[in-house]
Amino acid sequence: MPVTYLATWKLFAYVKQAWRRAGLNYILAGDLVRAERRANTMTLKMNFNKHRSDAVHWYMHDLACRVVAKSGIATDRYHAGKLILQSLKEAPNLILQIDGATGESETCQCAVERSVRCATAFRNVGLKLNDVIIIMAPLNINLTTSMYAAFYLGIGVAGVDPLLGVKELKDTFQICLPKMIFCQSEKVAVVGEALKHQKLDVTVVTYDKGDTHCSFSEFLQKYGDNTPVDDFQPANIDPEEAICALISTSGTTGMPKYAALTHKNLMIGLPYLWIRFHEFPTPTRMALIVSPVQWISATNSLVMSPILKFTRTVAPFADVYAAYGMSEIATLALDPVSYIPGCVGRPLGHADYRLVDPGTVKDVLEPHKTGELWLKGPITFKGYYNNPEMTAEIFTEDKWLKSGDLFYRDENWNFFFVDRMKLLLKYRNHQISPTEIEEVIRTHPGVYDVVVTGIPDEECSELPVACVVPQNNHTLTVQEIKDLVKSSLTDSKQLRGGVIFMKELPLTSTSKPNRAALKSIVKNMKRE
Repeated sequence: MPVTYLATWKLFAYVKQAWRRAGLNYILAGDLVRAERRANTMTLKMNFNKHRSDAVHWYMHDLACRVVAKSGIATDRYHAGKLILQSLKEAPNLILQIDGATGESETCQCAVERSVRCATAFRNVGLKLNDVIIIMAPLNINLTTSMYAAFYLGIGVAGVDPLLGVKELKDTFQICLPKMIFCQSEKVAVVGEALKHQKLDVTVVTYDKGDTHCSFSEFLQKYGDNTPVDDFQPANIDPEEAICALISTSGTTGMPKYAALTHKNLMIGLPYLWIRFHEFPTPTRMALIVSPVQWISATNSLVMSPILKFTRTVAPFADVYAAYGMSEIATLALDPVSYIPGCVGRPLGHADYRLVDPGTVKDVLEPHKTGELWLKGPITFKGYYNNPEMTAEIFTEDKWLKSGDLFYRDENWNFFFVDRMKLLLKYRNHQISPTEIEEVIRTHPGVYDVVVTGIPDEECSELPVACVVPQNNHTLTVQEIKDLVKSSLTDSKQLRGGVIFMKELPLTSTSKPNRAALKSIVKNMKRE
């Protein structure tokens, strides 16, 4: 049975970026991704099934029936905490996780005992339904203990990038208003400084042993009790209303937002990432998790591993597949199985789909014409946590979710990604895709990374400018970059705003290029 590597489009972009750093060029052809370097070849084979399967949904239905039969509450079919608890009890000897850094491992029996103890500790310190805890740490053996315990009680879990500084954490804490924060001891000072600025009284627990704050093991020992697993009762919640996960989704704006995903959002949405598998439980022996805790792809693996009964670990070989999804829907937006090269997928049965002309707000009905992707269905999130203004912006009055992404489709409803709407630059009467220019510039062997943004111009509206990070030990000239773009793209897409060489690019809290910050920076920088 193969090992599976759950990759989002972001991860796949990072794979390509890593190849470029090593001086590799990548070729995408059919079901094969090939990276070549002189006479040597490195190959990652993308093993796709030729069709999707509903087997995961049948399996989830059977599990939900067992949970509902036990509780007598019909809506418990979507209660993530009860589904996880039932699953852990059913496979006590399964190795649930292996910590690649320490070599520690944990069985489902150990996981259920520790998570139940953690849940009783939460109750004993006064945490309750709809409170929020923050987890900001690298993946470790204790992380899901606190996560599962929160799910049992209807407590929301916000994954936060542990690399954030005081300023970013201040904004995050103000939005999430956490009752507890779990982190590593090395982050205690930064967390404390951010909390002090916001005048928040929050309990901080460290997963490792620290000098100033209660460690996780001490927290369990001090506040947990010895309630037998079979006697523990999770909280009864409304899965359609209770928040399960807050997913960081700052996107390209740089401003933090947290998508509030309910228990029902997750339990309807997450199984769709497993439609390429046909046998359950244990569709794969192991899953290699490379996503940080704040990404929805990590949430998928951490939530589904006990339910689907596979081991989470770090492994050397894996299948890789790319997919298009959104934090705001908790899952894939399009079916990644059996699509044609260059396409990001076809419609799935979990949503209704529209392509809408951003200018006229009318449906784009013809193939090969670009429009914004709109979605509607039970997978769409509750809204941005404590941010009604942004929630109102992303939803239409009749509850269509606007993706902010431009696509076109062919005659067979294969969808092709064009660009983010917010990224488009306007030069005179032309809409310019920064991504298109960036992909051209990235073909230069001396380019490590690049972002194209725009500078204001009274006559032309915006002029494209390229912010280029050179490869180490490479000397680049402005003219090289300009000539490359000139030889590849039309006149309207030329770098009339100039070229700027930078040591590094500013990033958002989700490790994307901070285009808003970059647009502000380049206004005052010397350009050639």
